[in-house]
Amino acid sequence: RRHAQIRIGTGAGRPMLTDLGSTNGTFVHGERVTGPTPLADGDVIKVGSVSVKFREWRGGSSRTRRIRG
Repeated sequence: RRHAQIRIGTGAGRPMLTDLGSTNGTFVHGERVTGPTPLADGDVIKVGSVSVKFREWRGGSSRTRRIRG
């Protein structure tokens, strides 16, 4: 199933989140997404019972860190 879409490199220059007509909706920081919504680093996105934190890469070092949890 497809619930939401994140587009990177939009004309606005910011990542944009769009709900794709999901039954229970898509939320950013508890607010229902009703149209294209700009995302910022650290925004919490919730789809159904799943929450994820959006992280935006901002250049600098090309090295990545492994996250253990």
